[in-house]
Amino acid sequence: MKKQLLTAFALTLGTLAIAQVGVHTTTPQASFDINAKPLPELPQKDYSSQG
Repeated sequence: MKKQLLTAFALTLGTLAIAQVGVHTTTPQASFDINAKPLPELPQKDYSSQG
């Protein structure tokens, strides 16, 4: 029983070790791939008219 449990644990760990994770992408190109989204432009406040 111990040998079967150890084998199942080793197979599970091996599967998780080769998994790829992608953030904001459906097709990761590396182990941990992040594709950033551009930030929206904020309106600029005009301070020149204040005394």
